[in-house]
Amino acid sequence: MEAPNELPRCLKGSRCIVHIDLDCFFCQVEQVRLGLSPDIPAAVQQWHGLIAVNYAARAKGVKRMETAAEAKKLCPEIQLIHVATYGPNDQKPQYHLQPNRSTHKVSLDAYREASKNIFKIFHRHCDKIQKIGLDEGYMDMTDKVNEIILQEYVPRYLDKLDDEICGIPIHWEELGITIKNDDDDDDNDNDNDNDNKQDQSIPPTTTWSDLQLAIGAKISNQIRKEIFDELHYTCSAGIGHAKSVAKLCSSRNKPNKQTILRRSAMMGFMRDIPFTNIRNMGGKLGNEVENDLGVETAGDAWKYSLKDLQQRFGESTGLWIYNIVRGDDDEEVNATKAPKSLMAAKSLRPPAYTQAEVHQWIGILSTELHNRIWNHMEDFQQWPKSFSISLRTSKDTSYRSKSCPMLSRDSLKSPDRLTQKTIDLLGPIIEDVTPCLGLSLQANGLEHDHSATNHSITELFAQQQQQRNQDRHSHSLSPNHYKALHSNNDIDTITKDQQQKLSFSSVQSPLTTETTTNTITQQKPKKQGILDFYGKNQVDEEKEDEETWKCDKCFKRISRDRIEEHTDYHFALDLQNAERNNNNNDINSNDINGSRKRDSSSTSLSTKNDLLTEQQKKKKRLFFFQQPEKQDK
Repeated sequence: MEAPNELPRCLKGSRCIVHIDLDCFFCQVEQVRLGLSPDIPAAVQQWHGLIAVNYAARAKGVKRMETAAEAKKLCPEIQLIHVATYGPNDQKPQYHLQPNRSTHKVSLDAYREASKNIFKIFHRHCDKIQKIGLDEGYMDMTDKVNEIILQEYVPRYLDKLDDEICGIPIHWEELGITIKNDDDDDDNDNDNDNDNKQDQSIPPTTTWSDLQLAIGAKISNQIRKEIFDELHYTCSAGIGHAKSVAKLCSSRNKPNKQTILRRSAMMGFMRDIPFTNIRNMGGKLGNEVENDLGVETAGDAWKYSLKDLQQRFGESTGLWIYNIVRGDDDEEVNATKAPKSLMAAKSLRPPAYTQAEVHQWIGILSTELHNRIWNHMEDFQQWPKSFSISLRTSKDTSYRSKSCPMLSRDSLKSPDRLTQKTIDLLGPIIEDVTPCLGLSLQANGLEHDHSATNHSITELFAQQQQQRNQDRHSHSLSPNHYKALHSNNDIDTITKDQQQKLSFSSVQSPLTTETTTNTITQQKPKKQGILDFYGKNQVDEEKEDEETWKCDKCFKRISRDRIEEHTDYHFALDLQNAERNNNNNDINSNDINGSRKRDSSSTSLSTKNDLLTEQQKKKKRLFFFQQPEKQDK
């Protein structure tokens, strides 16, 4: 008799989603590197602020984003570990004793490498993984779990395949902390029990969907064990039937625990969840819905019927809100793709006032980008098609950018080649890039490198010629247009058609734009309310969901191959905002004097700029219309 090949009917559409989140990730990376016990209070420092605080330090009252001085007052024995930085002439990031933000560039390379090792372990157990930042990810375990059910349980419980209840005994205490449902004894509710034990008052009426989660929890425990045994990092996990509740569960009992939410306990769990803690309900969007409905928790929104919500927010949005506050979420786990762009950026505070300072920063950023390009090549066998630089001076209202074909692999053996490429790309404008407020270098259009595989010589030359033709078409003007532009001093006579073909554009800051493309154009910010956010055609939304990921923080839809860079951007933005707050609260007299000097210098430069002749201004603007270089051989 052949083994049954059909799952229980009640499992149709039922999923097992696991969300794993590293505990104090940056701190753990540094603790393991230095051999520090997790019982020793420690924090990772960036300039004067703390970007990560371990649990031992939190117990002493130290919080993330506090200043190093404040942390020392609260906990004199705390170990403060500054992140690695690139300094002048550094070929690799170093752990400098006293790095200075005016001469050093923060590096996340150590954390990227640790993250890569963690996700390798994830991939041993699951193929469908959505990476969210360096230290967390979703795994859709449904296929693997269902295969186990089909092979190990279905043959023994054939008489239960049409039932919801299978009655299979499950030792929940061995799997983690299981959220109780409303029928369980409240006195025994200990989903925050530090001993990771609980009174097993859970009724023996195990359902097939409970079995799904139990198997997923067992796999999750194995993943967490391998991460600790091999890398010495602890992590927390959440196991549920949807992404939103899995993420809520992973943060429920940190550190080093996992929490399971069965379907029967869903409503009780969601009742007291703060409304804005729900996935995609944070920030401005959640506040708008929260204020409109007058709710504070998910349970508060239950008083609104589906019809009420649809009348307020539209048919599809109303249905989504109605379901999400009950823990019902059908958003897919979208496998993360390799990034299509890499960036090295620096917001300069204080600005770079001399060409020498700008050259120094170009060298530092070139080194970082060079290392990232080669690391990416090793991991994904991909090489960028184009290279661009973006910069902003005190005279600019937005970032300016220029692009060109990328150096070949054989030509980019040293960061010095990228440094020279950048200087050459800037051309005559290098004399007018100060005071420089921000600078970024980007490697764009990452794709499989055909030169790394075996091809015939004829095929390889044909591919290279095709690539050069595409690059000329994408990045440069025709010879006649180029000649016409440079033979005419009146910049205003350029046609709109010619302007659209220019490769140098005015763009948003690389620290505030979500993606990097080969041709960067001015993007006007669009004000979005809740109806704008959800008012798209349902068919378009479904198409978007297949190709994009919705960011939890800004709620913009991001191409799945740009998730990692986008989450890096949010991390950098959080640090930047925190540093600004810290600086505002911790200004000493020297800072004030320095500010006055810079203000005076800035005023002088502004006055000097006002005196430029119209002819000089036109000469400067011609820089934007230079023809990009041909690709280096």
